[in-house]
Amino acid sequence: AQTGTMLKFYNSSGTPVSQVMLNSNAYDSSVNMISLPDGGIVVGYHTLQFGGGSVSSLMSRYDANGNLVSTQTVHSSNSTGVPGVYAIGNSGAYVGITLDQTIDMAVYVQYVSATGVAASNVRLDYGSYGQNSDIPGGVTAVGNDGSFVVSWYSYDLNTGKGVICLQKFNSAGAVVGSIVTADNDPTVANINNNPKL
Repeated sequence: AQTGTMLKFYNSSGTPVSQVMLNSNAYDSSVNMISLPDGGIVVGYHTLQFGGGSVSSLMSRYDANGNLVSTQTVHSSNSTGVPGVYAIGNSGAYVGITLDQTIDMAVYVQYVSATGVAASNVRLDYGSYGQNSDIPGGVTAVGNDGSFVVSWYSYDLNTGKGVICLQKFNSAGAVVGSIVTADNDPTVANINNNPKL
């Protein structure tokens, strides 16, 4: 028997046009979805492969008829989560972010252009290795040029203090400048460990 998440596609009048199963060779998790300007969707999900401990955070893009266009890996490890998926304005570009829950919890970012070109995967980690837990927050477009900012929460395991972090990316998905901290008051940062802009 197949195990996976089923997606049904409907046209504008509500008539089913197709259905697809996400990665039928693995146990699939819950999903995050966004719509694109061309009528397609992007689905963020993570899978546990049958017979092994490999976990992957994935993003699959489908056209308006439910045809698979592409799949990108946001991150693979034994301890990753369902990626958040975010549209960058109305350009058709999108970004997935997830975390790795190993000794040093870090945030992973995968940008995909409107034409389907994936940029290099980026690892965001604030503080010293093994001393900070970095938890994804959100992605926000900046202006109309296709650039965007990723926000996340970083908790220092030694001091017990948290900080909200921001990293800017250009329209090609490359890092611009260094990490900026928006707050270093743990009473504020701990109100919501999932910061969104």
